[in-house]
Amino acid sequence: MSLLVGGGEFPDECYVALVDAGTGERLFSETGRNSNVMDRRHWDLTQFIGRSAYIEIGDVSTAYFGHICVDDITESGNRLTWSTGNAKGTGKKSRGVQSMVAPDRARLLANTPNPFNPSTTLRFELAAPSRVRIDMYDAGGTLVRTLVDEARGPGSHAVEWDGSDRNGRPVASGVYFARFQVDGALVDTRKMMLLK
Repeated sequence: MSLLVGGGEFPDECYVALVDAGTGERLFSETGRNSNVMDRRHWDLTQFIGRSAYIEIGDVSTAYFGHICVDDITESGNRLTWSTGNAKGTGKKSRGVQSMVAPDRARLLANTPNPFNPSTTLRFELAAPSRVRIDMYDAGGTLVRTLVDEARGPGSHAVEWDGSDRNGRPVASGVYFARFQVDGALVDTRKMMLLK
């Protein structure tokens, strides 16, 4: 799951959290970074598939910069059923997750941001434990860097590319392609643009 978050840095007063519906435990929590600029945060829900949870947004600070901004909540392809209302006994707004199930197939999602500078995040999903490889190629078809080459479990995953080659040197502006292989078979290719 990913979401945009901005606002004041008050973890106990201005936050967005994923909360276990049964225990009230915060599974993930984000606060602002004292900026109105919203940045993308990512939550890997893989270990929580099958649990009931809700999103809680707390905004109770009285400080000058005391607010939380949340937008563009994306479930990254996991099938989720939402309900809206107040978190039990808190008066805070929430969106309840009724069910979460594993993705039904392997796929590489669009990278964000795109175009990018200096880095971008690639998200991918797996329906079962698999050997994953993600290679970055330039427009001429030359291998620039391997981002992932390992076994991963089912669910949603994310990896960041910082725009560097296999030696850590920044690559030039231009078009690049992410090639996504699962258990040795090509599954997806995504085009992206690095602008400097």
